[in-house]
Amino acid sequence: MDESTHQGHMEIFPSATFETSFTIPRSTLLPQLRDLLSALDMPFTLETHEELTPSLLIRLLEALLQTRLLLPADLRHALYHGTDADGHATVQCMKIFLGVLQADVLQTDVGLSALDPRKLARGGQEETLFVARLLCWYARRLGIVGARRTETPETGSVSVPPSSWAETSVVETNVTDVTSFGEVDADEDAEDEEEEEEEEQREFDELAHLSTPLQSSPPHPRCIHDVSDMSLRMLSDTDAHCIHEVPSPSKSASPRRRTSTSTSTPSAIPSPHRSHSPHPPDANDASPTASYVSPSSSPRVRYTGYIGLVDEDAEIAAFERERDAARARRLRTDASPTAADLERERRRGIALLLRKADLLEQLVGRGTLPAG
Repeated sequence: MDESTHQGHMEIFPSATFETSFTIPRSTLLPQLRDLLSALDMPFTLETHEELTPSLLIRLLEALLQTRLLLPADLRHALYHGTDADGHATVQCMKIFLGVLQADVLQTDVGLSALDPRKLARGGQEETLFVARLLCWYARRLGIVGARRTETPETGSVSVPPSSWAETSVVETNVTDVTSFGEVDADEDAEDEEEEEEEEQREFDELAHLSTPLQSSPPHPRCIHDVSDMSLRMLSDTDAHCIHEVPSPSKSASPRRRTSTSTSTPSAIPSPHRSHSPHPPDANDASPTASYVSPSSSPRVRYTGYIGLVDEDAEIAAFERERDAARARRLRTDASPTAADLERERRRGIALLLRKADLLEQLVGRGTLPAG
C-alpha cells in the first residue's frame, strides 16, 4: 500500500483503530447482537453465537449499509430458500460479503483477507465471532447500538483472532463527565477529544504496519472481474463495477465529529440519525452505485419506482432451517462412538491382556507365583 492510499484510508476512517471490535467479550457480544437486531427491526432472537448464520450476516450488512448486496439471483435464492445442497452458493455469498466488508466498509485489512470463507459458511466459531465483533464495532460507530460495560473496570483482556490475523493494542476511550443537568463540560470535552484523536492516530499507524495491504492478497481477488466463476459476475456488464472502482464512502466520523459536521453532504455510510430499515431497496430499482455517494457530489434522491417487498416468512424459515441444521450437527458430534473408535478400544484391550499374560508367565517361570 503506497503512502497516498494509506493516507486516503486514514482520511475516510480517521479513528480506525478497531479497538472496540477486539474488546467485546463473549459475555456481552451476544446481548449486543440482540440489541443490533432489535435496532434494525429484524424479527430474530439469537440464543447462541452459532445461530449467526450466513444468511443473517448478509441481512445485517445490507441493513447497516441500507442497500442490497449485488448477489446473483441464483445464489441469493439458494441461500435464503435452503436449496444450496453442496454449500457452493453459501461460500460464494460469503466471499462477496467479506469483500464488501473489507474494501467498501472498513477500507483496510484487519485480518479478513486471511479468513476462510468456507469455514465462515459452515459456521466456524472463530470466524463467526470475529465477523460479529466487526459488525458490532461498525454499528457502535454509527450510533445504532451503545457500548456495554463489563463487570470489571479494567480493560486488560483482548479477544485475539487467529494467529494469522492482525493484532492491535487495546485503548479505552475516556468518557466525558456529565453534570446532573445533562450538560457537558466544554473544556474537558475538547481535551478528551484532542487526546482521543492523538491516540487513535497512533493506533491506526500501528495497525497499518501490522495489517496486510489489500494489493498483497492474491488468493482473494479484490476486483469482481478477477473471479473465475462466471456465476459471480453481475447481471450485466454495464452494471458491473470493481470494488476499487466504486467511489469511496465519506468519513464515518465519531459521535462528536458527526455533531460538528451534521450539515455536510450525506455519505454512503449510514448516519446514526437516519432510519435503519432491515429491508434495503431492491437492487433492480437503482443503479449499483446509487448508494455510494461521493463526498463532493450532491445526494441522489429517487422519486420514481417501487420498493420491492421482502418475504419475511421465507427469511425466518431459512433462519430456522439453518439453526436446526446447526443443532443437528452438534448432536451428531455428541453421538455414540464410531466403528473406528470401537476398533481402537478393542485392540487396546487385546494388547493389555497379552501384556498381562506375559507378566504372569514370567512370574511362574521365576517360581514366585504357583502354577495353575
